Amino acid sequence: MTGQMVDDGAGRAARRAATVAPRPAARPIAAVLPLVLLFYAFLLPGEIRVEIAGLAIYPHRMAFLVLLPWCLARPFDRFHAIDVLVFAAAIWMVLSFSVFYGFQQGVVRGAALAIDVMAAYLIARLSIRSLRDLRVLLVMIAPGLALAGLTMAVESVTHTNLVHPAAARIFGPLPLYENGQAIGTVDVRTEVRLGLMRARGAFAHAILAGVFLGTMLGLYLFGSLRKWPYLAGVAAGFCSIFSVSSAAFLALLLVLALYAYDRLQQIATFASWRLFMVVAGILMLVGQVVSSSGIAGIVIRLSLNPATGSYRLRIWEYGLQSISNNPWFGIAFSGYDRPSWMIESIDNHWLLMGVRHGFVEPLLLLAAFITAIVAMSLVAVRQTGEADRRLCVGIAVILAVIVITGFSVSFFGALASWIFVMLGIAVSILNNERSKAPAAAPAPSRIAFRTAS
Repeated sequence: MTGQMVDDGAGRAARRAATVAPRPAARPIAAVLPLVLLFYAFLLPGEIRVEIAGLAIYPHRMAFLVLLPWCLARPFDRFHAIDVLVFAAAIWMVLSFSVFYGFQQGVVRGAALAIDVMAAYLIARLSIRSLRDLRVLLVMIAPGLALAGLTMAVESVTHTNLVHPAAARIFGPLPLYENGQAIGTVDVRTEVRLGLMRARGAFAHAILAGVFLGTMLGLYLFGSLRKWPYLAGVAAGFCSIFSVSSAAFLALLLVLALYAYDRLQQIATFASWRLFMVVAGILMLVGQVVSSSGIAGIVIRLSLNPATGSYRLRIWEYGLQSISNNPWFGIAFSGYDRPSWMIESIDNHWLLMGVRHGFVEPLLLLAAFITAIVAMSLVAVRQTGEADRRLCVGIAVILAVIVITGFSVSFFGALASWIFVMLGIAVSILNNERSKAPAAAPAPSRIAFRTAS
């Protein structure tokens, strides 16, 4: 009922101190525009591409090329330990491919994957410097997310694929790859679950569409925005249900549950994130010990289709065997050993990284994400403003959801870069918060986009 009754001055001051984020030295809004451009490139269908010498340049890679001069001209802030982990992971991609394919071919093929990681990560690191910058980003991409969600809703309800067929008529159909080679064109299928078509809008797959929107919901719930940006972002997040995907439902459930728990702390003195982490750790330990396939198997079993869950357990089994047989450098784009009735794809991002590049790669990536989650949680505790504390928690939640859903989905195409954008945003904010003098608590002031209680 805020805004519908008149408060006394003391009440307004207390609420503003609790919910309005402190404002650091303001950066021009234009500083965030490169990352805005990249986000909108993520929302374009892959059919919009340019082919040069047989190499397809998709929208997000076009954005990388356009923003390359800007990246080279921007100063990089101080290094964080997570930067080292990400750089090492990118280098390992090139090294593993060079070992498998030979130096010349391996460098070319591995560099393409490494650039998808490093370009996205660096653009995020150079664009975002503070929580205020992140709020500016959320406001500017809210219309695109809302349109993406609306498109999925229409496709799902009407049982009609709209975006990809229309883009294919103009730009040509997408190639279908196997072992890193094009073997045909992608068939846009219609699959119905629970009376709804599994919509994917402009995304490469319905699962990716659902996980992306469901995860982004967390930033808008925790972001303390108000009015149309908040409503647009939240509506887009809930449109993830139209992917009718277990992974999307898992992402949505995790975001909502963690948001509800964070709000519970405002009214229940016993609730704390420390207690939550202890209980979650105990439950994960019990699940790891009791379940024959561990935590990963439990996540995999959370499927709308039991047959799909069982199939993913087979992927886990044969994928781990492949890593055991090729532990250091993996098998690149080659198909892993499996029964003939199983297809080549691996619906587990961290497992895929291990099969493709060896066990070092997923260890580096998971170390980077988990370090960011822990560090962001510690930063949240130190925040003096409630709005900034919530947003720091929201960033940690999103990274955690990416890690967890990564055990049931493989991030590919544009969304393989998106997860590193989110990691880059987190690291920049960690650096910014670390650079603040402990005693220099700035006075609360309004930010460009006001926050809500």
